Amino acid sequence: MKSQEKTYSFKREYRRTRANLFRKDRPFVKVFRPEDMGVLWAAYKTGTFQLPDLNQEEFTSYIGNTLSNYSDIWLIEDIHKKFNDGHGPIGLVLGMHNGWETTIDFQWFNWATARNKLRSSVSFLHKSRYDKKVGVFTLHGDDSFHRLTKYGVLFKAGVIPKYDGSNDRYIYYQRGRKSWQK
Repeated sequence: MKSQEKTYSFKREYRRTRANLFRKDRPFVKVFRPEDMGVLWAAYKTGTFQLPDLNQEEFTSYIGNTLSNYSDIWLIEDIHKKFNDGHGPIGLVLGMHNGWETTIDFQWFNWATARNKLRSSVSFLHKSRYDKKVGVFTLHGDDSFHRLTKYGVLFKAGVIPKYDGSNDRYIYYQRGRKSWQK
């Protein structure tokens, strides 16, 4: 019984930290559509993507080929002072499903602040808890997602050192729908 009480207090604490992060409003996550390509072009023009000098047609072709490698693509919008109406797109989430494993990559636009990145990451991962496709998240590179464990959206499971020869691969799990299904 005591362990059950402790679990509930952790859930309350996670809920409280998320509520502090999303005081007035929360980021909006939507599925990327071809009509949103203009946002990527604007991000490219401000130097977000490390690409050679391309015209708009070449850029559209290159990005179309790159995005076709991912099974899911989402656009994240959050509050930001650069936009006339107070909020707008600040990044992309690129995801690939492999059965129980989902590999995600956040691509932030140059104008996204550190707070935008934190709020959007927590919001996206909290939303994905209810996705029936997700069981385990794997992330490549540094362990910068460790701070998200205090919001109750990710729990660290381990690390595979030098997974692709030079980079580590961090594995996080989520208490989502897929992990409890048979």
